[in-house]
Amino acid sequence: MTDGVPPLEGAQERIRDAFLAHDRGLFVLNCTAGFGKSTTVERVAAEALVEAAACEPAPERGLCVVSFSREDAAGIVPGITAALAAFADDEQATATTISPERSQRLRERVRHADHVGTIDSIFRTVFTEIHAEYGFDQMPTVGNDAHLTSLREAALDALRDRESLTARFERLDEAYGDETASDGRGADERTLDALLETARSAKRARRLSDEQFRDRLLGAIDEAFPKGRPATFEAVVRDVARFFDEETAAAFRQRHDDEAAVTAQSRTCFDGWRARVEEFCSLVAAYETEYDRRCRERGVLAHQDVAYWVADFFEDAGDADDSFRERVRQRHAHALQTLVIDEAQDVSVAQHDALAPLVPDDARVLLAGDTDQCIYAWRDARPALFTRAFAEGEYFGRSWTPHERADAARTYRMRPDVSAAVDAVFETVFTDPARGGLHRSGDDYTLVETDREPTSEPAVHVASYRAQGSPGTTTWFEESEAAPLSNYLHGVLADDGFASRDADGPVEVLFPTRTNMRSLAARLEATGLSVADASELLFESPLVELVVGVVEWLVDPFDPERTRALLDGAVPAVTCDDGSTLHEIAAAADYRLDEIGTDDRLPARVETFFDGLAELRGRLARRAADPGALVVANVVETLALATDPFDQVDDPRRCLAVLDTLVETVEEWEGTDRYSLSELAGVLKQYRASPSHGPLVPVPDASDYDVVFRTIHNAKGDEADVVCLADLSRPLGVNGPHRDSFVARGETLALAPPATAPSVPIDEPGAHGVESVPRLRWATNRWVGDEQPRIGGPPVFSELAAAHRADRWRTLYVAMTRARDHLVLSVPRDATSVGTPPQDSWVTTIRRALDLPDSLSRGRIDTTLQRPTGEYPLTIGCLDVAYDASVSPSSRPTPRTALAPSPTRTGRTPRFVNGSTLYPLATGLDEHWLDHLKGTSLHSERPAPADDLPLAFDAVGPDDLGTIAHDVLTAAVERGVSTATLEDCAEPLAGRLEAAIDEQCRDVGGRERQQVASYVRETVCPQFAATGVWERLQSSAVYVEEPLDAVIPVADHTIETRNHADIVSRAPDGTWYVDDIKLVLADTDATRDRYALQTAFYAWLLERQLDDATVRGRITCVGERVDSTAGTAPVDDIESWLARFA
Repeated sequence: MTDGVPPLEGAQERIRDAFLAHDRGLFVLNCTAGFGKSTTVERVAAEALVEAAACEPAPERGLCVVSFSREDAAGIVPGITAALAAFADDEQATATTISPERSQRLRERVRHADHVGTIDSIFRTVFTEIHAEYGFDQMPTVGNDAHLTSLREAALDALRDRESLTARFERLDEAYGDETASDGRGADERTLDALLETARSAKRARRLSDEQFRDRLLGAIDEAFPKGRPATFEAVVRDVARFFDEETAAAFRQRHDDEAAVTAQSRTCFDGWRARVEEFCSLVAAYETEYDRRCRERGVLAHQDVAYWVADFFEDAGDADDSFRERVRQRHAHALQTLVIDEAQDVSVAQHDALAPLVPDDARVLLAGDTDQCIYAWRDARPALFTRAFAEGEYFGRSWTPHERADAARTYRMRPDVSAAVDAVFETVFTDPARGGLHRSGDDYTLVETDREPTSEPAVHVASYRAQGSPGTTTWFEESEAAPLSNYLHGVLADDGFASRDADGPVEVLFPTRTNMRSLAARLEATGLSVADASELLFESPLVELVVGVVEWLVDPFDPERTRALLDGAVPAVTCDDGSTLHEIAAAADYRLDEIGTDDRLPARVETFFDGLAELRGRLARRAADPGALVVANVVETLALATDPFDQVDDPRRCLAVLDTLVETVEEWEGTDRYSLSELAGVLKQYRASPSHGPLVPVPDASDYDVVFRTIHNAKGDEADVVCLADLSRPLGVNGPHRDSFVARGETLALAPPATAPSVPIDEPGAHGVESVPRLRWATNRWVGDEQPRIGGPPVFSELAAAHRADRWRTLYVAMTRARDHLVLSVPRDATSVGTPPQDSWVTTIRRALDLPDSLSRGRIDTTLQRPTGEYPLTIGCLDVAYDASVSPSSRPTPRTALAPSPTRTGRTPRFVNGSTLYPLATGLDEHWLDHLKGTSLHSERPAPADDLPLAFDAVGPDDLGTIAHDVLTAAVERGVSTATLEDCAEPLAGRLEAAIDEQCRDVGGRERQQVASYVRETVCPQFAATGVWERLQSSAVYVEEPLDAVIPVADHTIETRNHADIVSRAPDGTWYVDDIKLVLADTDATRDRYALQTAFYAWLLERQLDDATVRGRITCVGERVDSTAGTAPVDDIESWLARFA
């Protein structure tokens, strides 16, 4: 085979062969990190498509390939199409070898397939057919968090306004409010409202009725009081012993002298807890009803809602006709005849139940996943579904025959030393029920087999630091870890860094959260390194704040108060040369835009910005109906924000990434809807207030940076040659269910005891550390037992705490397994620095698993790991790179962002291309890119006009002359003048000529103006009157300056084009023409291709807008060359020219 079709091996091959050998059944692949799971899935899907194409004219209609998250799903289509392309390139004939033509056809079909993407996208497709059954007038907007946030607030406010619910709200506010927080609305109300939304979402995710939801919450209380309402102090002590141990019970007995008071408090907790749960459940039910009503009213749903209603529809609920329900089922069942689910461990109950009725009993289903990488429990992932499918062959509510499975422990990613370090840590963690041994496909941890060769140099490294402060705090990181780690990474990137490191690749630094990224980035940048934050939130960008501010201003740009809000808020501070500030100038002008913009003290870039604001305001009425994405794009383009006029973004490429992502995000929100300006401003404002609900800013080209930051969750699915884990010291017990008032995990739902009737504490405050929260009837973070430590508390809540820790340990597993060649661990120098037991600490566990010495020092650490195959010697590099603390600027490594970008990889797709810019951008994007962003005209090279022309081009340029001639000739067409009038340039053309000269030649003398008038009147007009085009137009319906606008898909992007054709006409025989008139002042063909492509592009656009019409383009030249030629695209067709921007 060629390199394009690498063979599948081992478990990859076994699951592929089993899947393709059957036309029905369940096939489950459980594999380790770096196995190539997604590659295997995409390859199998491509082979299934080739197989189906042999007998099906539209094979993609019987194939469904989905994944859990948008990030994972984004790679499915490129992965399948790459495999199909490789099948065509395969030099050795196999069962998958296909012709290039067939490969191209299949790739196009996959790109337009309805059932390839996220699981949620499948439900949206189904819901488009059934939304009317649930009271929606049209297909609702799905997944717009800003709309949903507003809707939820309105629904909760409506409930609070109901007099019948006032007393319940007051009691629950008192029981679950948070007096330490405050905002304009009131902290208690905000806290309870958040609990109600969390509970509603958890109820819906599990598809529970009101009664089932109530039973779950009351059942949790029964678990906390296993013998019911305690009658005596001894009953309370027995519960302490049951939930913790006899030693804790004895200490509890000894500490409490007033037994009656403890008994009474426990009874009060029991009674008050049940009463508050009853009231809470009634509010959740009322809120869910109000929420659903407003969803119908506003036409918006969450993804979870869509899955819920689809599942409900197929359970024979509601008033839908059975025959209609069956037609919908059958229509989609065909598409799911072959179903492939990647990242299957992350599928939720609602998604599983909604998909189940669509999957026919004779389907062929492939599930691929890894429960060790399930880090989305907080998004309702239910790995137990995948585990049961693997172990028992049960999925979608049925047992499958045949049931084939493959368990893969091979990695094609990690070096042997890296995989050995991973095994050393997780062989203990994943077999410990208190830390991570949950929802695995087997009881024992299977050691990772690596397919890569070892190296003589260390692949595992330790960057140590002297610890100060409390582990996991910002102070700890900034004062202890940041400086030594930045020094170490500087050394890694130096010429004599890691021996086997790919010099062209960045170091990826992974953090548990974004909290301390900025601190480390500042230190790295101070050493001359370039840093990209791949976890940057779009709506935290100051550039986005500026766009949002302008959109809010555009709602009423004539209101001085809105101008004040814009300039005092979103627009950055600007100081003029004389020391005055923009804000001072604006205030002195009473925030009147026209006066501010004409102040000559403003820097040129600020003047340009105000000119742009004035332009936006001036065309507001004409653009009021524009889609929101177009509004944002026009703000970006008109204000030239791609040039970052206020220097708000350090890296120009990040600037473009921010703005492109913003436009694409708004476009995705809107779908087929249309936002008014006020609606758009409201949505943007919501996302600015909660930026974590919005998208991340992509890194245009990570290889151009020295260091890339990501959160661990953001890095899932990726890999890098060098991975550094930072900020690992935070104890796992700081957060968890013990700090939550409502918990939802698996089948368990629980509301905490109310603050008005709290659970009895079992220890003195701080007896087991300042973070210890040891309550008797709720989740705790208190460990009990020495030989086999476990988290104390009622068993159901102990399991919740263990499950939370399991998520945290799987997060560390994902982080460590991203590394290909080098894994760097940032840990304290001294083992005693952390003081947290291994079951509660990543750092302590890593130290013990790798047998690191109690005090780390520079050099190599030789340790031996115990493996089933025998002892494995592991050499760890500790502070093993050189670093000179007194780095001079001349010795610093050159940041990759300072280097010229590769000419063969621009990574740029213009968002706006029109007919006149298509040719220069397609043939010279690098040359014209900056001018394009600035909105500057893109000129093609052309010779100067002949010297003997009776025109003063130093006074009136060729472009101005062309505009004047164009105005006169199009006026002749538009007004339908006679040929004689055109030949003589008589009235009304004479008046139009004079007006055009006044517009274009304001500062030109009378002699030069007369030369222009004579040339147009005596040369241009008679020439055009003698053309066949003029003759044709006499008998045609004509449209002058006709707009030709469109949004054009190009690969994975869209390009917006706005054009005005000189003349569009329809001849008596029905043929449409697009005529472009050009004034040629030099007898040359230099611009012929550009003009031809422009006219052909106009004709192509018009043809797409007309049904079954013939459209022809023609270029008519006047001036120093007179001719009329067909406007056809040079070399390639229009689609091929546009494809150059893919």
